[in-house]
Amino acid sequence: MRFLGLKIPRGFLKIAIDGKFAMAHLSGTDHSQLLLLPEAVGDYVGPDNPVRFIEAFVDGLDLKAAGFVRVDAKDTGRPGFDPADLPSGGK
Repeated sequence: MRFLGLKIPRGFLKIAIDGKFAMAHLSGTDHSQLLLLPEAVGDYVGPDNPVRFIEAFVDGLDLKAAGFVRVDAKDTGRPGFDPADLPSGGK
């Protein structure tokens, strides 16, 4: 359906008795939804998506044997803050 040259999805507009267009009521919103987006990046991809195979394949590669130098993560992390640098003075 077209209205003012725009393609309108079917069921989006209703025609009132006087012939004018009115917005249709859209239902089905889950008001108990806590998050706008999925919690994890993996939730964006279905379980049968080919990217799952690619991830498993890459994770199974022996990168050290392929010549990569920095393959293993270090045991040390970012250094901690000096308590004197904290606003409370470390107290």
